[in-house]
Amino acid sequence: MEKSSFLNLGNTIILEISNTFCDHIMNNKFLVLVIDHRLDNREKISTMLSEEGFDVLQATSGEEGIRLALEKSPSLIVLEVMMPNFNGFQTCKELKSKSETYSIPIIFISSLDDTDNKVKGLSIGGADYIVKPFEKDEVLARVRLQIKMREAFEILHSAGIFQFLEFEISSNLFVDF
Repeated sequence: MEKSSFLNLGNTIILEISNTFCDHIMNNKFLVLVIDHRLDNREKISTMLSEEGFDVLQATSGEEGIRLALEKSPSLIVLEVMMPNFNGFQTCKELKSKSETYSIPIIFISSLDDTDNKVKGLSIGGADYIVKPFEKDEVLARVRLQIKMREAFEILHSAGIFQFLEFEISSNLFVDF
């Protein structure tokens, strides 16, 4: 008989997930879309990711990146902020406005290191913001974290957990003024 893993909130077991399903998620190859107009940047990031076992797809512009995201549904997008014509912020806004790409995490990579640009990137839907020059280990750690978080979200969403949690929170919420 197959063993199972459980998601436990308090005294209530919410979701039972078979170990086979958990193993599939942990061993799955994930597709990362790298969007950058500069070949050297795309190649550096793509090589780094593919050496760690990720499948990588490249786009040379925001427009091409949006098209590929809609066609291929990547697990994650690494997006340069400063690109001609359609910059990374515009690309992110467009991806977040579409139901097919809304839940794909986006990690910005940029040499723009001021707080205003970081906050802007995160406030329009970016999951993370990495400043150049970057360290390989940092990029890989952030990519892995975002993919794990997306997979957890997908599991909970497909099991209807979010609706349950929203109900529990709203029915137990008391505010005193």
